[in-house]
Amino acid sequence: MAAGVAGVLVSLREATFWLFFGAFIWLFVLAGLGNGATYRMIPLIFSAQERARPGGSVRAARRQAAAAVGIVGAVGAAGGVLINLGFTFSRQAAGTLGPALAAFLLFYAACMAITWWYYLRTALAAERSPSLAHAKV
Repeated sequence: MAAGVAGVLVSLREATFWLFFGAFIWLFVLAGLGNGATYRMIPLIFSAQERARPGGSVRAARRQAAAAVGIVGAVGAAGGVLINLGFTFSRQAAGTLGPALAAFLLFYAACMAITWWYYLRTALAAERSPSLAHAKV
């Protein structure tokens, strides 16, 4: 998604409609994939945590996953509003979408760092600090 935002930034600077269009299509497709992956990952994480816990139950994992799905859905709805507000404020303050897109790039960088920290670290790094890398999701 960061590449898509970078494409939008370049298209705005170069005034290239087809790059703008293609970059936004790329963003829409990846946002849909990320949405689906998030909702698929939640039950797997809670199941893995319950299996790793002595006396863990499938019922507890399902209950926790259901609560998490509700929270993620609410955050996702708020995110849709925040994106529109970001574009609006950026356009009003700077006359361009550039600041909002730069903020989105920073957000995607933070998301990549968090994903790496919790899910993609090597075994050595995971041993030093708790991780969900064992969930294999």
